[in-house]
Amino acid sequence: MQKVKLKDFNNLAKTLSLNFYHFCYAEQTNVLEDFIRRRNSCYAAEPLKRMMREVADAIGAVVLNTSVQDYLPYGASAAVLVAEHPLDAAMHLDKSHLTVHTYPEICSEKHMASFRLDMEVSTCGCLLPCSVLEFLMERIRPDLAWVDYRVRGFTRDEQGAICLADGLPESARDLLSEKTAGLYEKKVIAAPELSYFHMKLKRKDNGMSAELLRELSLMFQ
Repeated sequence: MQKVKLKDFNNLAKTLSLNFYHFCYAEQTNVLEDFIRRRNSCYAAEPLKRMMREVADAIGAVVLNTSVQDYLPYGASAAVLVAEHPLDAAMHLDKSHLTVHTYPEICSEKHMASFRLDMEVSTCGCLLPCSVLEFLMERIRPDLAWVDYRVRGFTRDEQGAICLADGLPESARDLLSEKTAGLYEKKVIAAPELSYFHMKLKRKDNGMSAELLRELSLMFQ
């Protein structure tokens, strides 16, 4: 990724949207329910708040405020307002935030359970949300992941020319270490003319059941 030297404040709005999936296949409903309970415990409101604060630290952001909520019987949400510097709070409130929501599901007919985390890291200024993907992939270790990165708005370089993107990734190598990338099959769509990058990641076969592999393959199309 080539960085452009900008003039004054970088007001580009950069958003990393992530969908992480964990799956479980079992013919016994109690095994599926236990899978959901364990995942829900790992990603309840308080653990999500701690993880979002770690994300803020990873991108070099200052946490301004945090809100969390657990749901019944399962599921949770967390939202964190962040800024590049404490004194910049007023200009960042509506643009820099971290959010995460969880979506547990059991499909008894297919003997399948899934646990999805939807996350958004949105910033302006010099903070680059895509820099946190490696940390989250190592932390969450999903079976399947959708990655969307987009840049909106414009700013100017030192000569006054309009810039529509800053640090837009071009390939998986810009976002993931060789070790992490090697664990997944990848599909990448890079559209620099749209200031947009998309990537799908599917964990390579590591002893998964045939039923689970079929489910993942359908979602990886």
